[in-house]
Amino acid sequence: MVEAKAKHYGRLTKRIEYLRVGVSILHYASLQSLAQIISILSGIVIIRHLLPQEYGYFVLAATAASAITVVADSGITSGLSAIGGRIWNDAKSIGRLLATAMFLQRRLFLLGILVAIPMMPGVFVAKEIMLGTMCGLGAIAVVTAYLQLRLTTFSGVPRLLLEPGTLAVINLTGSVVRLALIGLLAVTSLLSVYSALLFGLAAIFLQLHLLQRWVRGKVSLNADIDPGFKVRMQALGARQLPGTLFYLFQGHLLIFLAGLFGTTESIANIGALGRLGILVAICVSILNDVIQPRFTRLEQPDQIWRSYVFMMMLLVAAGSLLVLVAALLPSPMLWILGEQYLHLERELPVAIAGAALSTLAMAAHGFNTSRGWILHGTIAVPVGLATHAVLLYVCDLGSIGGLLLMSCLASVASILFSACYTYYNICLHAKAAYGLTAGRSGESQLKP
Repeated sequence: MVEAKAKHYGRLTKRIEYLRVGVSILHYASLQSLAQIISILSGIVIIRHLLPQEYGYFVLAATAASAITVVADSGITSGLSAIGGRIWNDAKSIGRLLATAMFLQRRLFLLGILVAIPMMPGVFVAKEIMLGTMCGLGAIAVVTAYLQLRLTTFSGVPRLLLEPGTLAVINLTGSVVRLALIGLLAVTSLLSVYSALLFGLAAIFLQLHLLQRWVRGKVSLNADIDPGFKVRMQALGARQLPGTLFYLFQGHLLIFLAGLFGTTESIANIGALGRLGILVAICVSILNDVIQPRFTRLEQPDQIWRSYVFMMMLLVAAGSLLVLVAALLPSPMLWILGEQYLHLERELPVAIAGAALSTLAMAAHGFNTSRGWILHGTIAVPVGLATHAVLLYVCDLGSIGGLLLMSCLASVASILFSACYTYYNICLHAKAAYGLTAGRSGESQLKP
């Protein structure tokens, strides 16, 4: 009787937990969807009010900022998630972990600048960009990257504490402020590349301020650096750095090639098409802020595998829906961007598919790194380079359609590679769990 009641109680507890997670996802998804829609509106206002060449400059600055952030992080945020998933209920330890992460990122930020700025695609279209413009774009990119890096790091705290609603409200606030400022400039015909970038910078600063104030109420922002956390994060970072540099190259290869073989108009076309695929980012936000923090706490191999399959199926469904809409209604979607992009009907479905597959690849990679499953660069980098070498040979690099197709195929290869590595690690985890259970069973049998 007691055992039956315990089983019933266990099933009831699981159902309540599933219901709580479902409500949390629904609440977060509604707020985050609204924030993403507002961000898309901001992007559309910028696209429609800037000339293609000016929007190309905007994309270059955003690409440089993203590259700096990726290098400066180099697995630190993944380490924050992987380590924090085991100490989530200890506020003092989370404070030390946060302090350690920020310390390591400050040291890597200069490396990010040194690596990313020379790789800025603008160097390949320098004949169209004046030196002063390039320096101005680079300076804004550096400041934006620093604030975005801090925002990403502090966002780890509400994720660990399973309070994604806080992040959604802060993101929504930043999106509304950015749209209001950019809309005001657009109405007064004062919108330019620099004003669009600076107001985006102001929105990130506001989000960081609000998030820091919230985190200060949960953990100490003056905690000491923990030597143990530092060693573990450095080990994860060193293991991930080669892969980080490669993924930096892969993630920005499309813009790189568009700048090398085309003009800033080519970059603008690719950037504008990618803007329509940002809706998939809503699913990624749900995964990063709601599902992955819970995933890091899972111990049972079957639970880990179910979470992985659920994540991938969610993204596949969302991406497939967007591709279908783009294939059936290309003209209305391009009209949203403006008249200068109406000629891209054939490229639109491929671009949306590329955005969806790229999002899926990043999510699959993030799923592994959130648990500290980081494939060594000596394996990942050669495989990735070989894949891209083949694609560079078979794809038409002189057209936007060929570049977008290459991006799709590269993302498919990355997804398959990450999925195989995930399955390998789950099998290792299952074997270790089975060995631990067998050892405990043997010890209990030896006891008199």
